[in-house]
Amino acid sequence: TMDYEALSVVLMALAFILVVLRFAVFASPPPYKRPSVIVLGSGGHTSEMFNFLRTIPAEELKRFSPRHYIAATTDTGSYAFVKEFEESVESKRGEVFFHKIPRAREVGQSYLSSIFTTLYAFFYSIFLVFKVCPLMVFANGPGTCVPVIAASWILTKLGVTHYNLIAYSESYACVSRPSLTTKLIASNVDLLFVQWEKLLRRYTNAILVGRVPKRSLHRRAERKYEDAPDNSNSDSESEQTSILVNKSGGKKKAKSYVLVTVGSTKFDALVAAVDSVAFGELIASLGYSGIHIQYGKGTKPTLISKTSSLPFKFFDFVPSLRDEIANASLVIGHAGVATIFETLEADTDLIVVPNESLMNNHQREICEELSSRRYLTVSTLRQLRSTVSYADFSSLNVFPKKENLLWWRAIRGKIKAQSLGMLPTHQS
Repeated sequence: TMDYEALSVVLMALAFILVVLRFAVFASPPPYKRPSVIVLGSGGHTSEMFNFLRTIPAEELKRFSPRHYIAATTDTGSYAFVKEFEESVESKRGEVFFHKIPRAREVGQSYLSSIFTTLYAFFYSIFLVFKVCPLMVFANGPGTCVPVIAASWILTKLGVTHYNLIAYSESYACVSRPSLTTKLIASNVDLLFVQWEKLLRRYTNAILVGRVPKRSLHRRAERKYEDAPDNSNSDSESEQTSILVNKSGGKKKAKSYVLVTVGSTKFDALVAAVDSVAFGELIASLGYSGIHIQYGKGTKPTLISKTSSLPFKFFDFVPSLRDEIANASLVIGHAGVATIFETLEADTDLIVVPNESLMNNHQREICEELSSRRYLTVSTLRQLRSTVSYADFSSLNVFPKKENLLWWRAIRGKIKAQSLGMLPTHQS
């Protein structure tokens, strides 16, 4: 009997606190300038997020500040992206904040154990979202965003916080199959963005915002190099009618080094496939001036360094591979979206090798899609030497350089409609 009485007292106290919070929220107007929350998913997901953010006009970006970035405690790379971006837009002190929350699920973690880690991250996110009281939550990618979105949705539903827009963008890696994160949160967001038309069949309320055109409008033209103007993606926002430029023709620049990259995790099988004297001799015979291998969390290569005629460089991580990619003549990489997009944007030749050991492997999907649209060359580990020897990069198409503004216009319109009282709070 005493246990039931104690439980009743606790429930009554919680109900009283909730009523007080709801009264406080509805009795007071929203803050004049409410912040935006941007959830970073680490690695390629963080790179995708900033590809979107870079498209926002500077004058509009200032209206959505301060900006609160949220990343997982084990994410060691996202802060560098935040720092680089905010310095580029000349943000002032007090406009940018960086928070870390417990990671909901690590790469390769079992689904069963991730239930408990996600709950821990959720309770942590509850207090953070309540404290920040954002106008907008924008997220993409892996499980890091699930507890933040859940906390924001629940607090608004309970009336504990003012309305906030929740926008979520599916990763480019998901071409025809949605990620587990999308399956979990799709019905609880205000705006769902997808990058490929195939996912529209599953989520009819989604908005297609991907930069890759629906149809390829081919025309013959010179390949773009450093001395050519970049007009592959104008600001006209006509993203679905972008013209693909064939990469054949033009004066070809001298070959530099080959970059092998495994991204932010490890892919020892790819490193092993290039770590041999024979592979080094092949690279040298094709006219490349050296080889750089980024081996991530895996094993450092040793054998290829015995190729006397080939300069080499080995490293685990750098804050950004942008310069390494831009200065390379060939990139051999895992099929991470960040690696693919940064290489294609730099107009550097690319061979991708999907990591087949990953859970719910979406790498194969995006490789096949981009290969079918003639943007890149795909290889397996077994066929890698043959692919390097005989790949014809001149027949590939130039990749669109920027994201379009459809996603931002949708967010801007939704917030404006809500501010005018035209929209209810979050959809059920």
